[in-house]
Amino acid sequence: MPIASIRLLLLAVSFSFLLQIHALGQNGTNSPYSRFGLGNIEDKGFAQSRAMGGFGIGLFNPKAINIANPATYGYYKRQSFLFEVGLQTFRNKLVLTDTSQTTFGTSISYFALGFPITKWWGSSFGIKPYSKINYRVVDQANLPNIGNVDYTFAGSGDLNQFYWGNAFQYKGFSVGINASYLFGPFEKSRREIFESSNTFHYYTIESEKVGGFHFNYGLMYSHTFDSLSNKALQDKLTLSAGLAFDLSTKLNSKRSTIGVSFIDYLDDPFLIFPLDTTIDASDTGYVVLPGSFGIGMSAKIGEKWLFGFDYHTQFWSDFSSFGVMDSLINSSRFSAGVQLNPDFRSNNYLKTIYYRLGFYYENTYLRIKGTPLNKYGTSFGIGLPLRKFGSIINLSYEIGQRGTVDSNLIQENYWSVFFGLTINDIWFLKRKYD
Repeated sequence: MPIASIRLLLLAVSFSFLLQIHALGQNGTNSPYSRFGLGNIEDKGFAQSRAMGGFGIGLFNPKAINIANPATYGYYKRQSFLFEVGLQTFRNKLVLTDTSQTTFGTSISYFALGFPITKWWGSSFGIKPYSKINYRVVDQANLPNIGNVDYTFAGSGDLNQFYWGNAFQYKGFSVGINASYLFGPFEKSRREIFESSNTFHYYTIESEKVGGFHFNYGLMYSHTFDSLSNKALQDKLTLSAGLAFDLSTKLNSKRSTIGVSFIDYLDDPFLIFPLDTTIDASDTGYVVLPGSFGIGMSAKIGEKWLFGFDYHTQFWSDFSSFGVMDSLINSSRFSAGVQLNPDFRSNNYLKTIYYRLGFYYENTYLRIKGTPLNKYGTSFGIGLPLRKFGSIINLSYEIGQRGTVDSNLIQENYWSVFFGLTINDIWFLKRKYD
């Protein structure tokens, strides 16, 4: 089979694989902190970035798609065609003072295409989750004149991002924009079960559909210096600096709320026997997605070494839903990483592998009971080149922690395994035959 056909087959198989496991995108680990705001915000980076702490704003790599900074699309090589898909399996362990709970999940991380239109204009489009909500929290309280009440709070849903980005490059300087449509349903429920037989139980469910356009912008400057010692190409130094930002956006939202009282309690909320409908309402409004700003830099020495870092902040204190603020605070994140490729021309396959390592520290948008919830972790991985097919298989592992057990809060200890496939094909090139 010709190599071009094999490449197309890999593309088709990957796309079919994506469609087959689409339902897994809804399977997430239990994360109580996803109750707040828009849930857990997903990493912006793709395969290479994930293994290096998530830095990407200043990451220069014309052979990969980098949605973290749309200006990077302007550096795609002529006649190249990029296809990327990612899948993630993760575990989250909830730790309280005297107990713990562990859950597992699998989700699609992204699907994207990138290609040059001219030598100075590059484009990319794809789909990825922007945020996820998935939690189930059980609590108990004793109310005067009523007795014990068991509360169950649950929620699920994804906010997805379909984007189309373009960038324009001139003499090393590039400017880009991603136009995205954010959409997705959320569902949150609350059950109150009273021990007293004289009190009706209560169940309410709130469904919300969010949709709207969002734009983010990027700038990048990249310059390659000639080798001072006149050595081989791999000794040349490339320095890159990037900036990415977006403005506050209003997303349309439609919300419906149903509340019922009931006598019998069953564990499945869809099997309850309602006694009376106490709430049946729907309304439309806006969700205000706050703006953000980030900078990053990277240094690349040929194909052997790559170093870089990012700093990113988002103004979550401006977030609101239907005009109601959610007591969120501004978030900030620092990430850094390194990549080593011993010798990409070597006949020794181990020397052609990309070895990656990174870390991050994040002040999240949550402050609960006066305690800021911080998040930190490290990641490492490899890129396995399939040179005959113009592809790279990316594998990475991330381990981290969010929150604390102080003040009776919940600490999340998590790890994730990431699989990504990057196909870098050459299109529209005439073949020559002897």
